[in-house]
Amino acid sequence: MSRRNMSAIAYWAVALTVFVAVGPLCGEDIKLWPDGAPGAKGTEENDTPTLKIFPAPKDAKGPVPAVLLIPGGGYKHISGYGTFLEFFRTRPVRFFSMKYRLPVHGYRHPAPLQDAGRAVKTIRANAKKWNIDPKRVLVVAFSSGGHVATTLATHYDTGTLDAKDPVERFSSRPDYMALFCPVVSMKSHPHRPSVARLLGPNPSAELIDDLSNELQVTARTPPTFLAHARDDKLVPPENSKQYHEALTKAGVATTLRIYRQGGHGVTKKPNPWKAHLGDWISEIGILPEGVARPAPRAPRIYEPTTGYTVKTLAGWKVYVHNALLPGGEHAETGAEAMRRLTDGMLRLKTWIPAGPLAKLLKVKIWLELNSTKGPWGGTSGYQYHPGLDWLIDMDFNPEKHKCVEFGNAASLARRSPDATVSVLLHELAHAYHDQVLTFDHPDVLAAYKRCVEGTTYPARDWVKSNHKEFFAGVTTRYFGRKKERDAMGQRDPILEKFLQKTWGKPKANMDTPWEGAKAGK
Repeated sequence: MSRRNMSAIAYWAVALTVFVAVGPLCGEDIKLWPDGAPGAKGTEENDTPTLKIFPAPKDAKGPVPAVLLIPGGGYKHISGYGTFLEFFRTRPVRFFSMKYRLPVHGYRHPAPLQDAGRAVKTIRANAKKWNIDPKRVLVVAFSSGGHVATTLATHYDTGTLDAKDPVERFSSRPDYMALFCPVVSMKSHPHRPSVARLLGPNPSAELIDDLSNELQVTARTPPTFLAHARDDKLVPPENSKQYHEALTKAGVATTLRIYRQGGHGVTKKPNPWKAHLGDWISEIGILPEGVARPAPRAPRIYEPTTGYTVKTLAGWKVYVHNALLPGGEHAETGAEAMRRLTDGMLRLKTWIPAGPLAKLLKVKIWLELNSTKGPWGGTSGYQYHPGLDWLIDMDFNPEKHKCVEFGNAASLARRSPDATVSVLLHELAHAYHDQVLTFDHPDVLAAYKRCVEGTTYPARDWVKSNHKEFFAGVTTRYFGRKKERDAMGQRDPILEKFLQKTWGKPKANMDTPWEGAKAGK
């Protein structure tokens, strides 16, 4: 008899009375199928899906939620679990991680789905033994693990009450999902290596549709938290957006966070994902309020604007942290940082024609003691702030919106003259792109597309990162050394003409001797 035909009371009665004998609980692996997984080609490690069980939380009262991590790895290898274990180990949950069979070892679909489903069933089957609430099973996944997870969320089985194997009497449906830069679709904005590995050559259109999980969402799909970086080039953020839209249309609770930066390592970059995930865990009812949100590593109070003194350096308005000024604790560092910054500004003014320069002079600059180690992770020492939301989320002063920030005065004080003027131009170019041209300027987007899709740029050229870094990068090259400038013009003559129209003909450039630099050597 199927679980669909049993009452909720009967189901949870089974959940509290059926237990499966397992091995030690201290981060050791147990086999998901003690007698071998279905379709196993052997008994070696690659043929054997496992569940890693971590210790129970200390002083836990009553059954706690279970958190199952389904790692990524492009359906090629199994990634680690450290980032998420660190997040959850201070919370009253029982943490698990799993290893599923991979296509590179001969296990294409449905093997990963079977293994993930079995992991959820095993957790529920041992609910009482492991002090777990079987109604609060949260699956966390990232990258290709997100495809395993969303496949499970949309293709789960509901259990068979009279199954001989007691584990198979339980549903494999997760109660909640938290997905980070997930692969979701095999069809729209896919991660093509995952498609090829999981489905093999020439998969049918029906199979591609069936495993494009944004197309399979129903009202019974679990509530889901999604986080993705806008600049993820490996797995496009459209994967998260499409799944979020499908969940919303189906009436399923869902939260989507798209971060400005992070690439395909959104949890390893300075994004407030921990706070957002913690808030969602509370809001959705997995953990009570006040338990899920992480405590920041530093006070969540940014330095107020009164902690800065506005100075005019070479025509730019600069907010200087008071500790860097005469009489401050770091006055010596501040003096050297301001000297190098001023030197870079004066040098830059000899390069850029009057029209564009007048616009750049309107961009405010902040010189910080050290803002690179904020409460939600490390941030760049040099950055332009186009978005107010990011500043608020990261507990930065909102008045830095549309400003350039030099986040570490000691670092600036050590930079060479050439490096200083380059980074200053780079960040001001971001501001010009945003405030004068706009980030969706068609000529910039077209040039970036030629860069990425063509063959004239080096394969690992960093300007391919995104269209914003592209514009800042080619601008620094336009005013850079002759070798760089000539190479850029040869790669894309159309871009060279656009930059000349945008900035005018350089009055000078990096090759031009600069007397002011002598003091900085």
